[in-house]
Formats: sequence, structure tokens, C-alpha cells
Amino acid sequence: MYEILNENNLCTYYDLNAHPGNQQLQHKRKNKFAYLDKEDIAARLVSFSDGQQCHVTFSVPQIHCSSCLWLLENLGKLHPGVLSARVNFVKKKFL
Repeated sequence: MYEILNENNLCTYYDLNAHPGNQQLQHKRKNKFAYLDKEDIAARLVSFSDGQQCHVTFSVPQIHCSSCLWLLENLGKLHPGVLSARVNFVKKKFL
């Protein structure tokens, strides 16, 4: 998102808030995603796995803007383990 804003001289967006894009009222829990380490829960998210690749689907009910969508669909640029990512905005699903 930063690249798009920067190319269009819209980076003042980042000056408006110390933590743009973050909800200000929520405290982050350190173990927020620990439940994903449980095999029975992880198995419900996996639609395909062959030992080298794993396809998962996450529900993202709070997705509400194009910035979220853009970042999720470009996750492969941020993490080498992600080969591709798609968002179904209407169903609020991240594939």
C-alpha cells in the first residue's frame, strides 16, 4: 500500500496517526495464533497438503478495505513461504 501512496504523493496518510491501519483500542496477545499449532484445528483449515505444499483457507471477518486486500494478496512478497494468496472479499475468506 505504501508504494501506491508514495507514487501518488499521498504519504501524509502516515503522518495522521502513529500506527496507521492498526486498531487503537485492542491489545495484542502474544499467543493469539497458538491454536493453529493444534493438529485438529489446523486440519480444518487445510484443503490440500502433499508434504511440500499446503493450501489453507482463513476466515477474515474484519477485512473492510482495499488496503487489507492488497496486503494479503501480496503476502508472497513479504514471506518466501507463501507461493500465492487470494482474497474473496465478499465471503471474507483468505485462500
